[in-house]
Amino acid sequence: MIYVKIRENQTINEGGLNMSTEMISIVAIASIVIWSAVSRELVKSSKENGKGKNGRKIITLMAAGTLSTLLLTISLFQNIHF
Repeated sequence: MIYVKIRENQTINEGGLNMSTEMISIVAIASIVIWSAVSRELVKSSKENGKGKNGRKIITLMAAGTLSTLLLTISLFQNIHF
């Protein structure tokens, strides 16, 4: 794999995904916000005793949360040096 240094804390891995520290931080904060929203919606729907219109919102939030978590996991494993 070829690494090209752009800035001190940012590299491009031409063989795959390698995010900068700032991007990882933004995705991590967004992931926390998304999973908090999922939690709030689940509590709200359990109080209402029904899925109703919140079902689509919960599925959308869970899909976004899963995607952000997957990005963070891939980035973590790429940064581990064996």
